[in-house]
Amino acid sequence: MRRLIAVLKGNTRVVNLTRMTLRAKGLAFCLIMVTGFTLAAPSVKKEWSACDNNDECTSVEGGCYYWQPVNRHYANAMKTALFTSCKKSIDPGPQPISSCVSHLCVNNPYTMGGVNPYTVKQWTFLETHFDDQGIRFQLVGERINECLQAGAMVLSQLAKLTLTNHYTSMIDAGIHKNRFSEDKPMFQVIESVISCEDVVSRAKSLQKEN
Repeated sequence: MRRLIAVLKGNTRVVNLTRMTLRAKGLAFCLIMVTGFTLAAPSVKKEWSACDNNDECTSVEGGCYYWQPVNRHYANAMKTALFTSCKKSIDPGPQPISSCVSHLCVNNPYTMGGVNPYTVKQWTFLETHFDDQGIRFQLVGERINECLQAGAMVLSQLAKLTLTNHYTSMIDAGIHKNRFSEDKPMFQVIESVISCEDVVSRAKSLQKEN
């Protein structure tokens, strides 16, 4: 009996740890999806990102798959201030479109079919070389949000993260089986793998579970 209790307590700790991990990932995922902000080096000055209109905003490469939004007037200063550099052999990833939001330059989300979409090759690089899956989750999450809005459904962030993990794994499996060419835009891959009908169906199941 004591052994059984010990096992149950151990399993409870594992479940709680898993939930904590999912919530932590969910918070990071929400920050990316909702704000579009990226973090700059401590030496960066706030006024460098200040703006009055979209035309004033751009982004500069600040490392591997990292683009810092900035006012065009301060682009060179921002490049100098960013301490993280990426090796020339590594693709920095597609440059996002930047906009002026509340008088601050921010990077727009990578919308489906947007400018400079990620390719299968870049997606595979992110899977292999990065522990932080924020970019991949963002791309998949945008498709999920699109489907949920079309179905007039609202899910908790934790439920959305569950769907994101599921579909990201499906996409990885298809790429590993060489179903898509390396130069194929990821928004096309994502749309072919994730059907809105399936998203809505799974979302309804998650609502029942909760």
